[in-house]
Amino acid sequence: MKNRIATGFDFLSPFYDLLARLIIGKDIVNSQLHFLKSFRECNRLLILGGGSGWILEPLCKACPDIQIDYIDLSPKMINAAKRISGKNVRINFILGTENDIPDRLYDGVITNFYLDMFEKQTIEKVIEKIKGSIAVGMLADFTLLSENPLTVAPERIKDIKVEEVIIGGKSVYKAT
Repeated sequence: MKNRIATGFDFLSPFYDLLARLIIGKDIVNSQLHFLKSFRECNRLLILGGGSGWILEPLCKACPDIQIDYIDLSPKMINAAKRISGKNVRINFILGTENDIPDRLYDGVITNFYLDMFEKQTIEKVIEKIKGSIAVGMLADFTLLSENPLTVAPERIKDIKVEEVIIGGKSVYKAT
């Protein structure tokens, strides 16, 4: 399963950002950029499922002292992110998943679409793994979807429902 997902993202890597913007719209980019200011006080940031790395340049400008562990399962996505980031020594690229998170604590975590890849029965374990890497006193934001937008038929993406939204570590919306 892991290799199949990596192969899928390797295939998508040349046009991943364009595809995401076509399906979701530019609002997703604007919302991700909006939250960058939340990381200004962070010393160490974990990015899981970073994709093409388009966010690295604005993130490093907004947070010039931040150290980043950037984890992605796709070798081609990692290479794309490395090209975007240039020779930025503050970014540690790791080929892997939440199981490859280094044994350290983070003041911030970005998952973007990472959690969307998991079914309900495994999402809690994945979130617990991520939460175990968040420094005491730090909080995380998550959106849990009813289905994985990467595995449903394209015509069904519009039918995906938001199951729960967690902001600042607290559930602010839960579907009934």
